[in-house]
Amino acid sequence: MTYRNPKLTRLAYEAPCLAQFPHVCNGPSVPCHSNQLIHGRGHGHKPHDCFVAFCCPEAHDYLDGRKGGWQKEEKRAEWDRAHIATLVWLFENERLKVA
Repeated sequence: MTYRNPKLTRLAYEAPCLAQFPHVCNGPSVPCHSNQLIHGRGHGHKPHDCFVAFCCPEAHDYLDGRKGGWQKEEKRAEWDRAHIATLVWLFENERLKVA
């Protein structure tokens, strides 16, 4: 069963763009799901909602391969960096708390 949590993914719209590569931010952040099989990605299937990075639509296009012409490893590394920054932002801003 794929984990879905709309409350978690909606937090993207409150966050700044957390992509760390040079680009021109073009709007509020959106939930950018991982494209890695290890995270549950499949043909026409997004992975679990816990595997998101909060990025602007421009950065999302680079990470999903619609822009930039990056190799798979470059996209993976940049998504990983944004995902880690997203987790830090969620905890530092008390959007996620340990019970």
